[in-house]
Amino acid sequence: MKSASYDKILHIARKHSEQFLSESSKTNFLSYHSFFHTSSVVQCAIKLGKLSLLDEDELAHIQLAAWFHDHGFAIDPKDHEFVSCDFLKEFLAQYDPNKVFDLEMMKRLILATRLEAEPQTLGEQIIKDADLHYIGTRDFERQAALLKKEWELALNKTYDTRAWIENNIRFLSKHTFYTSAANELFQQTKEDNLEALQKQLTQLDLSA
Repeated sequence: MKSASYDKILHIARKHSEQFLSESSKTNFLSYHSFFHTSSVVQCAIKLGKLSLLDEDELAHIQLAAWFHDHGFAIDPKDHEFVSCDFLKEFLAQYDPNKVFDLEMMKRLILATRLEAEPQTLGEQIIKDADLHYIGTRDFERQAALLKKEWELALNKTYDTRAWIENNIRFLSKHTFYTSAANELFQQTKEDNLEALQKQLTQLDLSA
């Protein structure tokens, strides 16, 4: 019974997320925090959750939190995780009257995706790793370019080529995957991406 309720609400959440992130006039500047990003985070969270042997309840909660974790970016890019919690609360009030999902748990999951947050539970570690898994994929350069474009539009942050490469080198150098599953899947490619960035910076120095 509970499993069926989870599946129904998660299906609605996916449709809701797709409509909000793909069709809303409020989100037409979201080149990075798009439905593609959200969907990829959900799929990665499912994979990491299964590899980490999470039970059905935990996996369902992580999925729903992941569908909503970036909704707030359309309203307040700087503190969007808190706004995302409000979006999720409104969604559950409409579609989960029997409260099969634990809102407080999912708030903690969403807030764990803040860059400065230190995840406390395995679930929080999984959603945080899933949110940033792109840095350990071959799609890193393209996703980084989308993020750069979004920062220019949403935050009025602009970077020349050198500054952007240096910013990404700092970020990848400091970043840590928390789960063993994410380390196994993404760490090596993250290191490859970091090496590629360092080579790009060296080439800039040589051509200066």
